[in-house]
Amino acid sequence: MRDEQIEKDRRTILLIYILYFIGFATGISAAAGVFIAHDKKSELSGVWRSHVDYLIRTFWLGLMMLVAGAVLSIVLIGWLVIFVWTIWTLVRCIKGIIAATEDRPIDDPQTLMW
Repeated sequence: MRDEQIEKDRRTILLIYILYFIGFATGISAAAGVFIAHDKKSELSGVWRSHVDYLIRTFWLGLMMLVAGAVLSIVLIGWLVIFVWTIWTLVRCIKGIIAATEDRPIDDPQTLMW
């Protein structure tokens, strides 16, 4: 039973990471991912809790960066902010999905970097 729950939690976390990746093309799938993350947060523990905290933080900080970049694009610097957001989000998601597939927690889910 315990192994089944671990596998279910892993699949949930991997689904959220995949939704974040798809979000680069659709936008809405990342919102669905953060909704699932918030919904499942109380059910997950240990390794998976660190991932869900990291994913929630990635979404909300990323959204703030994206909005700032959109506003600042009027004066051209926003395009740089959007570029940095893209790299930042990709690195965080790649790092996270690698850790999840290896059943490792995120070392510091509250970090601003990776």
